[in-house]
Amino acid sequence: DVDKETGQVIGTTGKTPWMKWQRWQKESQTEEEIRGMDWSKSIAVIGGAASENLCCLDFDTKNDPTGKIIEQFDSLLEQVYPGLLERLPGQKTFTGGRHLFFRTPTPIKCRDLAMNENGRPMIETKAEGGYFVAYPSPGYSLIGNCSIAAAPIIYEEELDAIISVSESLNRKIEEVHAKSEPKPKGTGLTPFDDFDAKHDHEWCFEFLQEYGFK
Repeated sequence: DVDKETGQVIGTTGKTPWMKWQRWQKESQTEEEIRGMDWSKSIAVIGGAASENLCCLDFDTKNDPTGKIIEQFDSLLEQVYPGLLERLPGQKTFTGGRHLFFRTPTPIKCRDLAMNENGRPMIETKAEGGYFVAYPSPGYSLIGNCSIAAAPIIYEEELDAIISVSESLNRKIEEVHAKSEPKPKGTGLTPFDDFDAKHDHEWCFEFLQEYGFK
């Protein structure tokens, strides 16, 4: 559940904040500000330093044509770093996706980690500079009754495992454009003027004499 220990929170309509929230990336919210917010629709949590370096690993299954992105991630992460997955609290989203939560010693930025063939994100981090909608917003439910506030601090080796596994599921093929060789610039001369510029008249006279011209 979202509480004071979770992090800085904002009210949203769907996924859209109904107030300017950016200042709370740097400033702490007061009890009065929190009580004065409209919580009748949805609640979002600000990621990054504002919430003790909180990061949401967002799985957007609607952008996954196979429908197996979560299953594939879980299997690979368990192989790469056994036991890490079960330490991360999570929630189901209203579109059928999933959020996993952790904190880091220093803030990390929002970033697309795995995209589909059309460049739409399937796995991304929502952290510094971003926010994510959270339970008890409509359509969201906790996984295993473990709150976001329980997100553990993970360190470099664990974070590298999460990022590398996520990136291995990327399906977007980056286009490589071959560099074209620069075309030689023209002289601006007609073919005749160009010939005259490269050959003197003495050469022309000698050339003609070879073929019997006098």
